[in-house]
Amino acid sequence: AAGATIDLKSGSKLAADNSIFINSINDVNLDGDLQLVNGNLSIGANEVTLGNAPVSATGLNLSTQLINSLLIEQLEVNSVQSMTIYDDLALDFTNLAISAPGINARSAAGANVSLTASGDILVRQNGETALANGQGDGRLDIIAENILFNGSDEDFIFDGFSDVNMSAGNTITSSGITGSGVDGDSRFDFSGADVVADTPLISGESGSTLAIHTTGEVALINSSGITNDPAQVYDLGAELNISADSVLIDTRIVLPSGLVDVSAAGADIDDNVTLSSNGLIDASGRTFNFVDGSQAGSSGGEIRLVSSSADVNLETGSVIDVSSSDVAGDAGTILLSAPNGNVNVSGDMLARHADGYNGGRIRVDVNRHADLDGFLQKIQDSGFSHSQRYRVRDGDINIPGLAGDDTNIVASDIVLAADNGAINVSGVLDASGESAGQIALYAAGDIDVTNAILDAFATSDSAASGSAASDSAGGEVILATTGGALSVDASTQINVAGTTSGAAVESGKVTLRAPRTAGNTEVAINSCLLYTSP
Repeated sequence: AAGATIDLKSGSKLAADNSIFINSINDVNLDGDLQLVNGNLSIGANEVTLGNAPVSATGLNLSTQLINSLLIEQLEVNSVQSMTIYDDLALDFTNLAISAPGINARSAAGANVSLTASGDILVRQNGETALANGQGDGRLDIIAENILFNGSDEDFIFDGFSDVNMSAGNTITSSGITGSGVDGDSRFDFSGADVVADTPLISGESGSTLAIHTTGEVALINSSGITNDPAQVYDLGAELNISADSVLIDTRIVLPSGLVDVSAAGADIDDNVTLSSNGLIDASGRTFNFVDGSQAGSSGGEIRLVSSSADVNLETGSVIDVSSSDVAGDAGTILLSAPNGNVNVSGDMLARHADGYNGGRIRVDVNRHADLDGFLQKIQDSGFSHSQRYRVRDGDINIPGLAGDDTNIVASDIVLAADNGAINVSGVLDASGESAGQIALYAAGDIDVTNAILDAFATSDSAASGSAASDSAGGEVILATTGGALSVDASTQINVAGTTSGAAVESGKVTLRAPRTAGNTEVAINSCLLYTSP
């Protein structure tokens, strides 16, 4: 009856054994007797309201009295405009599907709403623009075995709730291809509510995005203690984007070869991003075995953890993984950013890669790093061999010498930047390889390199393995200060040699950049003796 008004008048009766479907873009009056036992009810209108709606409400109202009189296994709600819930309401079905631009709660005292299903609950954005007109500071509980979010090009807005609690016995997941939730793209917007998602697993169908936004707090936890095996999740390329004042992760997020972008945008010093002891973010690749015995693999994904005003914390026992599959693929990328705080890592970060492919990339951006040396020692064996970049916005960077032959940083691309401080290096930075890499030190203050080794030379591994020797250019070392002086002592070795027909040649590049002295007669390079060895 799309386009028509449906009027089930008082005294009339509509009964069915299996299913009832009621849909109209105009008003629907359900004053009559609606009888359905253990069946499926599908309702749709321009605006669907649930609970004790006022007489002035238009569209279709499923009243509390009517809801309590029905024995429904499955309820499907399709509302062109945002669905509105009046006062307290509790729904309990086998499955529940809501398709709307949003959910508004209206109650002067704050509505307590519970949506429960023994099976699945689907929350779907129908493509229309949401109208947020909630009232009060209510509470919304969404409880099911699986909670599924399906987005579109528009935001799905929850309004009128100060607390939203989701509990899924199996998984919270996304389906459908949506925007990224960034720069105005679509997202599930919980307004200012504090959001708790309690589940053993957060995942997503291939190519889907779940974007969660609130100006409150977000906590992803697992109170059940169930530990689903992340290796059994094979959907590739899903995304999870979370933006909140602060974010706590103490459950398993598994998005193979996907993207996890978590941002704490609050202004307080405790608005952290924290991965607790049971927290796992797995964006690693997967191996696929085919019936003919062949295999294929995927690369690692990307994980971004950002706190605008506070810290990023990886507690003991936590794991973030951007490894590739075992048979093919590059390792992925990790960003840890706390431009006004610190990055504290006691957990594990993994970036293993398949033979013949690139290792992982890591970028760290902090205000001050209390233990950068300890951080570096922790991750050098974790697989971040392609790129390691560290930025300290306020403070010095110190890379001390290590015992024996230990190397401080090993990667093809090494960048250290001290925005308002000095850089002191007396350890070993190694960007050598068949394709020589780059070592770059940028500082506002002094750069002091003492008894250090900076290797960016090309190796001749191809010749050593018996294959034809090939030419490979040497790498590059950059030492640049904008307001200090450069000092490189006589015991420091800088090697940027290349190879020609398997033999070492001097073909790399060393760049020294410093300001002029006060009299504009010299460059602020106090001492410099470079050792470039074939």
